[in-house]
Order: sequence, then C-alpha cells, then structure tokens
Amino acid sequence: MSPQHPRPGTNQPRPTLGRLLVVEPDARLRASLKELLELSDVEVSQPSAEGNVADLIKNGGFEAVLLDPRAVKGDELAVLETARAAETKVIMLSSDSRIDTALSAFRHGVFDFLRKPCDPDQLIRTVHEALGHAAGEAPSGVLTAARESNSWCLHLANSSPDVVYALDQEGRFTFINARVENLLGIGRDELLGKHYSALVHEADRERARRVFDERRTGKRASSDMELRLVGRTKPDDPLDHRTKVLTVQLNACGLYQGEVNPKNFIGSCGFARDVTARKRAEEQIYFRAYHDLLTGLPNRLLLRDHLLLALAQAKRNRGTLAVMFIDLDRFKQVNDTLGHAAGDQLLQAVAARLSNCTREGDTLARLGGDEFLLLLPDLDSRDAAGNTARKLLDALTTPFTFGKQELFVGASIGISFFPDDADGADSLIRNADRAMYDAKAQGRNTFVFYSPTKHLTHQVRMGLEQELERAIANKELALFYQPQIDARTAALVGFEALLRWQHPTRGVVAAEDFIAQAEDTRFMVPLGEWVMATALAQIKHWHDSGLNGFGLSLNMSMRQLQSRDFLQRFASTLQRSHLDPSKILIEISETRLLRDLDLVHQRLKMLARLGVRVCIDNFGTGGISFNHLRSLPVNAVKLDRSLVQELRADDEEHAIQKALILVAHAMKVDLLAHGVENEFQLKFLREHSCNTWQGYLYARPLSADAATQLLAARATSRPQP
Repeated sequence: MSPQHPRPGTNQPRPTLGRLLVVEPDARLRASLKELLELSDVEVSQPSAEGNVADLIKNGGFEAVLLDPRAVKGDELAVLETARAAETKVIMLSSDSRIDTALSAFRHGVFDFLRKPCDPDQLIRTVHEALGHAAGEAPSGVLTAARESNSWCLHLANSSPDVVYALDQEGRFTFINARVENLLGIGRDELLGKHYSALVHEADRERARRVFDERRTGKRASSDMELRLVGRTKPDDPLDHRTKVLTVQLNACGLYQGEVNPKNFIGSCGFARDVTARKRAEEQIYFRAYHDLLTGLPNRLLLRDHLLLALAQAKRNRGTLAVMFIDLDRFKQVNDTLGHAAGDQLLQAVAARLSNCTREGDTLARLGGDEFLLLLPDLDSRDAAGNTARKLLDALTTPFTFGKQELFVGASIGISFFPDDADGADSLIRNADRAMYDAKAQGRNTFVFYSPTKHLTHQVRMGLEQELERAIANKELALFYQPQIDARTAALVGFEALLRWQHPTRGVVAAEDFIAQAEDTRFMVPLGEWVMATALAQIKHWHDSGLNGFGLSLNMSMRQLQSRDFLQRFASTLQRSHLDPSKILIEISETRLLRDLDLVHQRLKMLARLGVRVCIDNFGTGGISFNHLRSLPVNAVKLDRSLVQELRADDEEHAIQKALILVAHAMKVDLLAHGVENEFQLKFLREHSCNTWQGYLYARPLSADAATQLLAARATSRPQP
C-alpha cells in the first residue's frame, strides 16, 4: 500500500505516489521543492545537516532521490553507487550546463538529468515517472525525451556550450554539434566526412593526433589537452580567406561496440571547450608581471631569470657572458623641459633602437627610470661586448624627432664579465653599475669595462661624501614640505618631506639629482637619519604649536633599510619625537625593492610592528609583480608622477593607470597620487577612488616657514565649534 499523509485542510490521509528524498544545498529552494512536490502527492523527506545521504538512501526505503551534487561535496559517485544498489532512482538537478557533466551522470546510472532553473511541470512529471506513476504521459527531461532511440544524446550535444564531436576509425567526423558554427564559422555539414586535421592549427597537429586518435576510456582517456583550432573570420564571405585561431581544452575517449577490445573499436568522441579568453588573460597577466609596461621590454624579474639561466649554462660549458648597465645621459633635461609625456615617448624610442642592436638570445631589460640592462650570453671575447657597446652608442647618435623638436641623448655604459669580474647575478649587475659610474665620470656617452683596480669611482664617491658632510655642517641641506590633500574632502592631511641641497655653486639641487649617487656611499645612512630627525622635529614643533591633525611622509633609501642597526635608530628617533607612529608614512621606491626583496620584506615587517605605515613609491614603474606586492606588508601605494602626467582629457583609455588602480584596490591599500597638475587629472583620480593626492595643482614643495604660514591660515579659516 502506498504511504499516506493528510489531505490539505482535513484530517483524512490520502495516498502518496511514493517516497522521495530531496538533497538540495539551498534552504529556500529546498523548502520550495518540498511544498511543490507534496502538492503533487509525493512524500518528501530531506536529510538533516549532519545526516549521511548514502546511509539515508541505503536504509530509508526511498523510491527516488532528487539530488544536487553540490550538496554531497564531491561524494556524488558514492551516493550514485548506493542508490544503484538500493534500486533507488536518482534524478540529478544541477546548475552545471556542461555536456560532460550530464554524460558522466548518465554513465553512472542516473534516471534523469535536469538543469537549473527547472520548469516545475517538467520536474513534477519526471518525479512521477521515477516513482512509476507516469500514467502514459510523454517522457520528460533530458534523458526521457527519447529513451529508446538515444536521441537524448543528440539533445545534450546540440544544447552544449562546447563543441561535441564523434570520429570514425580514420579520424573523419561522423557527428559534430552546432556550436562549431558559432565558434569557428564552419558549417556542420561541411565538416562531416572530413578529417579532424582540417580544424587543427598546423603547429599543433602532432599533439592533436594523440588526443583525436584516442582509444583509451575512463580515467586513462585524454583530458584537458590544450591546442589551437582554426576557423573562418567571416563564414558568410567565400572571398574572405582570413582565419581566426581559438585555443580549446579537449577531452576525448575511444568508442567501442561492445567490450573494450581493439577489434570492437569504432572511433572516438569528445568535446572541446573554448578557453581563448582565459589564455589571453593569462598571457596578459604574465606579460604585466614580467615586462615593463612602457617599453614592452623584460623587467628586472624576467631579466634575473634569464641571467640565472645563462650563468648556469656558462658554468656548465665554461663559457663567458657579459652584463651591460646602460644609463641615459641628459634624460632628466628632457623631462624638465618637455614634460614626462615626451620623456616616456623618448624611452620607448630608445628601447626600440637598443633592441635593434641585440642578437637573438640577448636580453635587453628596462630596470626603471632611464636605466637599461643588456645580458650578452655565449661571448667569444671581451671585444665582442665592446663592439656591441659601440653599436648601442652609435644607435643613439641620431637625434630623436618629436614633431618639430629634435632631442639628443647619449648613454653611459658599464660592462662586467663572468667569470672574470664576478660569478653571481647580483655581483655582476653591481659591478656593471659601478663601471657605468666610471663612464659618466669620464665624460659620458662612452663605455667602461669594470676593473677592481680602478679607483675613479671610489674617488668620485669619496668626493660626494665629503661634499655632503660639508653641506650638513654648513646647513646647505634643507627640507621642503609638499602638502598632501584628501581627494574626497579636500582637507590637508599631511606633508611629504623633500630634501633640497642649496649648493654654493650649483644653486638649489633636488634630491633626485644626487641621491642615486649618494645611495652607493657610506654617507647615505647618516644623511637619511638627518632627514628623518629634522622632519620629525618640525612636525613636533607644529603639533606643539597647535597646528596638528596631519601626517608626515618620509622617503626611505635602500641603504638605510639595509643597515644593521636601522630599526634601533629609527625607533629611538621616533620615540624622542613623541609623535603618533600611525601618522608617519614611510615611502620605499618600487624601482629599488627588487634589489633585495627578502631583506625588504623583513624590515617592512619591523616598521609595521612599530605602528608606522608603509607606502610603495613610484608605483607602476619598477616592474614588481602583483604576487610580490601582495606579500609585502604595505598600507599604501603612490602612483608615479609620470603615470599621472599621462592622464589627458583627449585620451579615453588610460589602461595602465586603471590597471594599477585595480591592483591597489585588490591589495586593499590606500592609493596616493603624485604630480597632479590639472583638474582633469584630479577628476580622474577622484572617480577611481584615489585617497590622497599632491602636486602643483595645489602647491609646490614649501619651505618650513611657508608651510607654517599655510597651516596657520587654514587653522584660522576653519569654522569654530
């Protein structure tokens, strides 16, 4: 006798068609299914949160199960096996529309496969049929559409988002679904009887043979094989012979008539999923991680990989390689006179010329700013490197033309060799860098081989150290303060401390004109400590005078970070200032981070423990990958001035800036911008959730006295409570 339950509105039981177990992870949908099916005379049970579905099927006496495989978290095969043993029919209800999901379900004995969202009438008919009460109604669902003729396979194949095909023993198409027309622009009828190689990219045909000629079945069959297929760009134009190329992920298995036996082999079948968009996205991510976005050249990360590989080969083969450090001469004048946009165009043109002077197998990389590095593996002699250096210099002798403007730049090149000068990647680059400074000291626009016996570089550094030491004693160094503005409220929220050298003969010298050289001297650490102590003392003076509520940004050099007693000195200076550590923002240049990532990560963690905030300066120019950035304990990134300068009203793309902003948002850090000079730049940054900005649009860097006047003026203009 059929189970009974009360009729709605009465106490009288009515017979049910059978017992159904509903296994559905969504609570609201589960309740709706129960209500719907009980109204159609089905007794519905649902497992408790801790209930084991396989045990319920085995012991529950259910005629059928309505199952969403997500609810059993990967154990659906065990559930299906249990249901088969208990002679319980399984109706699979899934949001997965892939053809292979449905075919796999049928191979494991499901009664029917329904896709979400499912038509209620279709669901009820399918459940009734599973319970043995179809009463002569037409079958429903994917399987029961034509159970006897196997036309459900055709239905599944033709509704699949993938290309589904079948081949005969010779590899000719005996079936292919309509999806091929949308993807490749080739009609199904045109392909029937043709060999599969007609669709395969020539370079991938050997790999394609292994999967299209597949004879294995089950878990041993081919899966997720990537290869390229070719189709027509314009399928309706017989005169258009251009082709388009798609990357697909191919799964295939052998077909047998009866037992799996070579004598019974009748062909193969499979499906191909279009993964072109995914592959393109992967390639773009890879390119951005390992290339300089301005010039398209390899960045420091990719260069290091190539250098380590070349060193391993040279050591194994007892060969020679060279590293060239290339620094452009007179590039700063271009930026100062024509702007950063012209400077970027010049860097792109320089990169193109330098690339034309290299051999296949050489690696030309941009390290950042106007610095390039060239790796020359498999050298016959030192003279070969010298000849390449001359080619590079000659390539730059012809002026660069931008409109009516002609620009002249040269280069200073330092060269170091393996194994003569060093046997490690870092030391080779460092020695090439030292030789480059020797080239600059010799008058620029030349190249110099590294030699440990040369003392010119040392003398230059000693001279700079002595000058800087005298500058502090004579009070020639001063700090200027550039206001930082909240992009949302327009409030002044901080200052960046900027070093200026009031040179007795050269006038005011900006930090970028001497810090790079100073960073390679022993004096960089005491100079950095002087900047920090002076800036903190000034901020404390303002706060003691009632001018407070703002923070301070300090630039930190790699030489400071690398010093052994860095943290102790910094903590001591910060403690003496009695300032809130969270108001201090330490800026580290992205272009310098890659020189010693492990050490930088360690020291930044120490800064974070002190409570200060950390910012990556020059963001977007150093070529550091997203994975490296994400691993660093940073609170903010500052968009480089050159990228802000590229924001123009006549350019709607700004793809690089948008991409970097997305990276900042993905990292969940504050976004700062440097070099804002017009309203359009500010509008763009506000629209893209920039937190803080600074630039000439608000104010140039101010002396301490001028900054005091600005703070006092803002304090008096602020409404009183």
